[in-house]
Amino acid sequence: MTTPVQKILVAAAVLSLGACAATTSISRSQSLTDTGFGYMKQKDYVSAKPYFEQALEVEPKLAMAHLDLGAVYQHTGNPAQAKEHYRMAIANDVTTNGYPRVYETTDGSASRTVAQIAQANLDGMQ
Repeated sequence: MTTPVQKILVAAAVLSLGACAATTSISRSQSLTDTGFGYMKQKDYVSAKPYFEQALEVEPKLAMAHLDLGAVYQHTGNPAQAKEHYRMAIANDVTTNGYPRVYETTDGSASRTVAQIAQANLDGMQ
Protein backbone atom coordinates (compact mmCIF):
# COMPACT_ATOMS: atom_id res chain seq x y z
CA MET A 1 0.00 0.00 0.00
CA THR A 2 1.29 3.44 -0.86
CA THR A 3 1.15 6.43 1.42
CA PRO A 4 -0.14 9.83 0.29
CA VAL A 5 3.45 11.10 0.22
CA GLN A 6 4.54 8.21 -2.02
CA LYS A 7 1.63 8.92 -4.36
CA ILE A 8 2.67 12.57 -4.59
CA LEU A 9 6.28 11.61 -5.30
CA VAL A 10 5.21 9.20 -8.04
CA ALA A 11 2.92 11.84 -9.56
CA ALA A 12 5.73 14.42 -9.41
CA ALA A 13 8.11 11.99 -11.12
CA VAL A 14 5.58 11.32 -13.88
CA LEU A 15 5.00 15.06 -14.37
CA SER A 16 8.75 15.66 -14.42
CA LEU A 17 9.25 13.00 -17.11
CA GLY A 18 6.47 14.59 -19.16
CA ALA A 19 8.07 18.01 -18.84
CA CYS A 20 11.44 16.59 -19.92
CA ALA A 21 9.85 15.00 -22.99
CA ALA A 22 8.14 18.29 -23.88
CA THR A 23 11.40 20.20 -23.43
CA THR A 24 13.24 17.66 -25.58
CA SER A 25 10.65 18.03 -28.35
CA ILE A 26 10.89 21.80 -28.25
CA SER A 27 14.70 21.66 -28.26
CA ARG A 28 14.65 19.27 -31.23
CA SER A 29 12.19 21.39 -33.18
CA GLN A 30 14.19 24.55 -32.44
CA SER A 31 17.40 22.82 -33.51
CA LEU A 32 15.80 21.72 -36.78
CA THR A 33 14.53 25.25 -37.36
CA ASP A 34 17.97 26.71 -36.68
CA THR A 35 19.57 24.31 -39.16
CA GLY A 36 16.99 25.17 -41.81
CA PHE A 37 17.50 28.85 -41.15
CA GLY A 38 21.22 28.43 -41.82
CA TYR A 39 20.39 27.09 -45.27
CA MET A 40 17.81 29.79 -45.82
CA LYS A 41 20.35 32.53 -45.07
CA GLN A 42 22.43 31.05 -47.90
CA LYS A 43 19.31 31.18 -50.10
CA ASP A 44 19.35 27.37 -50.33
CA TYR A 45 15.59 27.00 -49.95
CA VAL A 46 15.48 23.42 -51.24
CA SER A 47 17.82 22.26 -48.46
CA ALA A 48 16.08 24.40 -45.82
CA LYS A 49 12.53 23.17 -46.45
CA PRO A 50 12.77 19.64 -44.95
CA TYR A 51 14.19 21.01 -41.70
CA PHE A 52 11.21 23.31 -41.19
CA GLU A 53 8.79 20.52 -42.12
CA GLN A 54 10.45 18.17 -39.61
CA ALA A 55 10.36 20.87 -36.93
CA LEU A 56 6.62 21.26 -37.49
CA GLU A 57 6.12 17.51 -37.22
CA VAL A 58 7.72 17.68 -33.77
CA GLU A 59 6.10 20.98 -32.69
CA PRO A 60 3.15 21.86 -34.97
CA LYS A 61 2.67 25.33 -33.47
CA LEU A 62 6.26 26.52 -33.66
CA ALA A 63 5.78 30.03 -35.02
CA MET A 64 9.36 30.47 -36.20
CA ALA A 65 9.21 27.27 -38.29
CA HIS A 66 5.95 28.46 -39.88
CA LEU A 67 7.52 31.84 -40.63
CA ASP A 68 10.59 30.27 -42.20
CA LEU A 69 8.61 27.70 -44.18
CA GLY A 70 6.45 30.56 -45.44
CA ALA A 71 9.59 32.30 -46.67
CA VAL A 72 10.72 29.12 -48.40
CA TYR A 73 7.39 28.85 -50.19
CA GLN A 74 7.45 32.54 -51.07
CA HIS A 75 10.91 32.26 -52.61
CA THR A 76 10.14 29.05 -54.48
CA GLY A 77 6.99 30.27 -56.23
CA ASN A 78 4.20 28.97 -54.00
CA PRO A 79 2.48 32.11 -52.65
CA ALA A 80 -0.65 30.31 -51.40
CA GLN A 81 1.41 28.04 -49.13
CA ALA A 82 3.56 30.99 -48.09
CA LYS A 83 0.51 32.99 -46.98
CA GLU A 84 -0.89 29.99 -45.09
CA HIS A 85 2.33 29.55 -43.11
CA TYR A 86 2.69 33.28 -42.45
CA ARG A 87 -0.84 33.29 -41.01
CA MET A 88 0.01 30.27 -38.86
CA ALA A 89 3.16 32.04 -37.63
CA ILE A 90 1.07 35.04 -36.60
CA ALA A 91 -1.54 32.86 -34.88
CA ASN A 92 1.09 30.85 -32.98
CA ASP A 93 3.51 33.61 -31.98
CA VAL A 94 3.80 33.50 -28.20
CA THR A 95 5.28 35.72 -25.56
CA THR A 96 7.89 34.98 -22.94
CA ASN A 97 7.11 36.42 -19.52
CA GLY A 98 4.57 38.75 -21.07
CA TYR A 99 6.95 40.12 -23.70
CA PRO A 100 7.08 38.97 -27.33
CA ARG A 101 10.29 37.27 -28.40
CA VAL A 102 12.22 39.48 -30.80
CA TYR A 103 14.36 38.19 -33.65
CA GLU A 104 16.63 39.79 -36.20
CA THR A 105 15.41 39.80 -39.78
CA THR A 106 17.46 37.75 -42.23
CA ASP A 107 19.08 40.89 -43.60
CA GLY A 108 19.84 42.17 -40.08
CA SER A 109 17.99 45.41 -40.72
CA ALA A 110 15.61 45.21 -37.77
CA SER A 111 14.54 43.25 -34.72
CA ARG A 112 10.88 42.25 -34.69
CA THR A 113 8.58 39.57 -33.37
CA VAL A 114 7.70 36.55 -35.49
CA ALA A 115 4.20 37.95 -35.97
CA GLN A 116 5.55 41.32 -37.13
CA ILE A 117 7.92 39.69 -39.62
CA ALA A 118 5.17 37.37 -40.90
CA GLN A 119 2.75 40.28 -41.27
CA ALA A 120 5.33 42.36 -43.16
CA ASN A 121 5.95 39.39 -45.49
CA LEU A 122 2.20 39.00 -46.02
CA ASP A 123 1.80 42.73 -46.72
CA GLY A 124 4.62 42.55 -49.25
CA MET A 125 2.81 39.78 -51.11
CA GLN A 126 -0.48 41.67 -51.47
